[in-house]
Amino acid sequence: MCYELDLKNPKTLNEKIQWLKIYDSTSLKTKYADKYLVRKHIKETIGEKYLIPLIAVYDKADDINFDILPDQFVIKCNHGSGYVIIVRNKEELNKEETIQKLNSWMNINYAFTYGLELHYKNIKPKILIEEYIENEKQEKINDLAKNSGLYSYSFYCFNYKVNFIYIYKGAGNEIKANCYDINLNLLPFRIKRENLEKDYNPPKEEIKKMIKLSEKLAKDFIFVRVDWFLLNNKDIKFSELTFTPFSGVIEFIPKEWDLKLGEVLKLN
Repeated sequence: MCYELDLKNPKTLNEKIQWLKIYDSTSLKTKYADKYLVRKHIKETIGEKYLIPLIAVYDKADDINFDILPDQFVIKCNHGSGYVIIVRNKEELNKEETIQKLNSWMNINYAFTYGLELHYKNIKPKILIEEYIENEKQEKINDLAKNSGLYSYSFYCFNYKVNFIYIYKGAGNEIKANCYDINLNLLPFRIKRENLEKDYNPPKEEIKKMIKLSEKLAKDFIFVRVDWFLLNNKDIKFSELTFTPFSGVIEFIPKEWDLKLGEVLKLN
């Protein structure tokens, strides 16, 4: 995506996300972008069963008591994206390197990392220790970005309702994804990546549930992406609320869908 933004009269979806970055980075968004604080909201709004169990929370990496942790767990920071360490065997973990990495992450203000995502600015960094969860095929759900076998489900909500669904799997340049409408019809556009395999069939009943859950979580926001995992094709787990997906630089193919979707999203 490369064009001059018109933030006085935004028309495309990317322009409107950039507009929301500047004029709608509210304290509520800060609270719910915080991977720790949002847990209370999820518990109260849709139920604790949708949360990945939390083992411990720390303000400093040096405070982590590795002795009390199980053999497998997941470490993540609450104040950005990609700050994740998967521990499959605690005995093999280099604790000194882990603490150094966490200290580095804890000193980053994610608001200024990928393009002025101001709702991250005032998040107080914390370290979360989550349970390590696998499905029956041994695919971890704590870190989909590094897993090629498990699907992730993202629901783009416009004006409090799900507009389209982005389903993907893979990591880095290996990601493949499809976009669907709420009736699971394949849409005629992609977001940068190649499509999923032709024989892929999305789990219809679970996605119906995810749509309802997503709209409950989207009720306070003009625009938000609600992200989910699906464990063993039946257990829905909350991932995160994303207010500025791709930092508002979404590469639509064909590119005219940037405008078409922007026309649907109303800022007032």
